[in-house]
Amino acid sequence: YTFYCEGASNWDGDLMYASFDEAEDTEWQYTSVSETNGTGFNAIELENGNPHIAHYDFGSENKLLYYSYLDGIQWTTETIDNDVDLWGGGSILSLELGPNWQNSATVVYVENTTSELKVATRTGGSWSISVIADTNGGADNSLAFDGEGNPNIAYTQGGSSAGALNTLKFAQYDGQNWTIITIDNGGMNEHRVGINPSLIYDQNGEPIVAHLDFTSHNLRITCNGCSILNGGSSNSEEITPYLNFDTTS
Repeated sequence: YTFYCEGASNWDGDLMYASFDEAEDTEWQYTSVSETNGTGFNAIELENGNPHIAHYDFGSENKLLYYSYLDGIQWTTETIDNDVDLWGGGSILSLELGPNWQNSATVVYVENTTSELKVATRTGGSWSISVIADTNGGADNSLAFDGEGNPNIAYTQGGSSAGALNTLKFAQYDGQNWTIITIDNGGMNEHRVGINPSLIYDQNGEPIVAHLDFTSHNLRITCNGCSILNGGSSNSEEITPYLNFDTTS
């Protein structure tokens, strides 16, 4: 997927989908997915090769959050939130279809005016929205499902202004309730951590979060008893210059 415009004067704000099939195409194919007044942040997931996209229309009067998907033949667009103001410059929207996609999807985002971390869940064709936490100005987030099929979120606490204190938070859902914990507070030197988090689960079902230490400008890995740090410790480590996953074990 790419957000495409041939030139600023020719682009009308629509969400564009770009695809390339090596077996059939000799050049990239471009499709207009949704007519909007100004497509902004977006996130994409594939299900059986069909794209599903959460995208933000910042050009409309009320600023809308949409969900568009291809069923193999045609695109369908639904409104998730009809009055939302997103902010920040990082991983603003997170989209996951879940372990067993049956007309369901989950989208995570932060409301600018209230700093509310929100989870939008699609069941059938209807969307419901829940407020999970106050990010105190943070906007970055990453969504992943655990082994039980429950959504969990790593997100940044604290704003981006000079002198702000950022921490890495983890929102865990047990099927009924959300629990919020701090998983990296920056240590004794109060580093600004948790920027642009990326959440995955290892082969043992333990969460791993990669995120930026804004103070040291290093990549940081935080995990809970995971398989990649010190034989299974719960800790945070700076990884310089890169992290190499061993997928053979």
